[in-house]
Amino acid sequence: MKVLVAVDNDQLAKTAFASIEQKEWPEGTEFIIVHVIESEKYNVTGSLKSIAHQEALDQEHEREYQKQHIWLRDLALQYKRTLTNVRSVVITGHIDYCIAQVANVLKPDHVVMVSHDRTSKQRLWIQSICSAVVDKLPCSVEVLRPTHSAVASFPGRLLLAVDGSENAVEALEWLLNQNLPEDVQIKMIMVLDSQKIRDLNEARNIHSSSMSKRWSTKYNFRLQAREWFDEQLNILKSELKNHHVEGAIFEGDPVSSIVAAADHWNADLIVIGPHSVGDSAVDGMGDETESTPRALVEQSHRDILVIKTGASIQEGFKWKDKETYSAFCELGKVSK
Repeated sequence: MKVLVAVDNDQLAKTAFASIEQKEWPEGTEFIIVHVIESEKYNVTGSLKSIAHQEALDQEHEREYQKQHIWLRDLALQYKRTLTNVRSVVITGHIDYCIAQVANVLKPDHVVMVSHDRTSKQRLWIQSICSAVVDKLPCSVEVLRPTHSAVASFPGRLLLAVDGSENAVEALEWLLNQNLPEDVQIKMIMVLDSQKIRDLNEARNIHSSSMSKRWSTKYNFRLQAREWFDEQLNILKSELKNHHVEGAIFEGDPVSSIVAAADHWNADLIVIGPHSVGDSAVDGMGDETESTPRALVEQSHRDILVIKTGASIQEGFKWKDKETYSAFCELGKVSK
């Protein structure tokens, strides 16, 4: 298994590796630490007067590269005590583009990223690198929040958001393979997009005006969604008999509904399978224009795990026994 760890600074690196050390990984798992130096700081345009400035920037860039290379090398050496196969990569460019390109070249099975904690107002103005990258990565992605990840060493409350797609089934299978401690609580939710329901009803009025019952399209959609959801929830309850498992279906905007449900339930981790266009078990649930995971990463302040179809994370990490693990002594400090 290959795990790519994108880091920005010491604090975020500690959060990422504390989360990694929470888990048991397959023997021989390779961890690749990636740090991107933003290229904008070292590029200028203009007349010949800028040549000297560009030369100075090139020298500064070289010093910064060497500094970050040493930092990443030392970071890799630090975690080799617990993770035997660790190496580092330093590159220059646009952060989101570079991370996506590195992932396409190295083909990791799992990516770990730590998002800067910003207020909701800040998020309106500054797009998160994590949210910009999550759709571009060809594998499962774990997005951590520094303050939230430091609160609990283990996700005691796990919120699973499903949408009827193949990726949702993949997320369910991943959860069943986790061998979770009995005190972990699980809540599975499905959000029926109210806009899609309105669109379905408008389509019925245009193409099926002969139908006698005006509510039949909405009714059939809700019925199909409920049947699929109840079937998956029963599987979850059957396989996890010793756990508290509950489920709920909402109607509204998917992202805001998931964020609200996670906050209301005080979830430690949100697990979601991204929309899989054309593969949904519930007709009308596919989303061709908007990524729910991307928007969720942007709007929620909780840890998020995005499971993608075919990802070998299915055979990957499992959380360690809580009794043998103590990841955080205090905020930002990793116990060794």
